[in-house]
Amino acid sequence: MRRLPVHFLCDANASVGFGHLSRCLKLAFSLRRSRAIRFGGRFSAEARKRISQHGFSVEEPSARNSGGLAVVDLMFDKEDMDYYDLPRLARIRNRFQRVVVLSSAMTVPDDLPVDAVIGHVLQGGRAARSPFRVLAGLDYSPVAAEFRRSRARRAEVRKDIGRIFVGFGASRDVHGLERVLDALALWGFSGEVDVLLSPFHRRFEPSLGRRKAPYRLRIHSDVRSVAPLMRRADVAFGTYGNITFEALCLGTPFLAVAVKDFQLAYARRLERQGLLVCLGKASELDAAKVVQALKSLTRRKRETLSRRGRSSVDGLGIERIRRVIESEALRVESV
Repeated sequence: MRRLPVHFLCDANASVGFGHLSRCLKLAFSLRRSRAIRFGGRFSAEARKRISQHGFSVEEPSARNSGGLAVVDLMFDKEDMDYYDLPRLARIRNRFQRVVVLSSAMTVPDDLPVDAVIGHVLQGGRAARSPFRVLAGLDYSPVAAEFRRSRARRAEVRKDIGRIFVGFGASRDVHGLERVLDALALWGFSGEVDVLLSPFHRRFEPSLGRRKAPYRLRIHSDVRSVAPLMRRADVAFGTYGNITFEALCLGTPFLAVAVKDFQLAYARRLERQGLLVCLGKASELDAAKVVQALKSLTRRKRETLSRRGRSSVDGLGIERIRRVIESEALRVESV
């Protein structure tokens, strides 16, 4: 039986960040033994390097052939996650035998020209007239099995906060990161702080390293996995995105910061569900507000956040998505 190749269509650059590429790479890694893997999209030099380091290659536009299965993980509008580019999806539909969309939106229209939509924050079900199937809910959070394994080694929630993780992506500056570090100094925190820099923030490493503070600061970049750093943390700060759901899986109490308006709406929704603490927009963040949030994180509240996070995201999301992709491919191969 002929095995369909899987084409991951996503973008990764300073404009949209690396989150979409990150989860596509996780999926590609899980499929590599059974499928030929190809990548296509608008990639920065750093993104191309990352794809190559994972053992995959990027197809140039002139080399792209029709056929196979497309996994589409695109941000069609940088400011509106709920916007879908129907003409672009129609062009993709014409090139591939099956199309699966990985959605980070809360909604999905009924007229997408695709075969399946998978969304971890999608609300409600599709209308009966929709021609595609929808798989929705936190069971499809794009979290790899390594986080499930890592959380088994996580210590119980300690009485006092002694170690903090900070990871901000999807922004061109470090305003939010600096306000968090200012807050930790203002709070008089004397424990350990692990800061993970995105590819776009590495130029700020020298200035961050020169900061005078009572805590012990360690700066990381290009880590193989963020799981060990977050697992050891008593609390984690980060931009709303993939890292949010990884923290929930680990049971690390998460304080979310939004860069864009839609991220703020999505983070507040998770806060209403009792899964995290939302600090608002990074551009409006101030140290006093962060200190207030930290003071509210009693041991009991951290225990509650940890328990709810672990129960909502089990770390099998990438595996579930892989199975959907395989089932869509088999629909063609078995004919």
